[in-house]
Amino acid sequence: SDEELSILEAQLEDNYRIAADALRKADVLLLCTGAGFSADSGLAVYKDIAEIEAYQDMGVRYHDICRPEWLKHDPE
Repeated sequence: SDEELSILEAQLEDNYRIAADALRKADVLLLCTGAGFSADSGLAVYKDIAEIEAYQDMGVRYHDICRPEWLKHDPE
């Protein structure tokens, strides 16, 4: 409702300060991400970034070049 929105807007600055203080005092910050998080946030999803012309020109797909064993042998 308009009244609830007005109350939330009035508390916004205080809530920002409370959140910032909690982050400042935290020992650890855990960020969660995974399937659905990016799409719900309006960010590009796997399909958007995985199908690029350079890969198509080489005849490979994104998952063809994402090999965990490569990281083990050449972490850079």
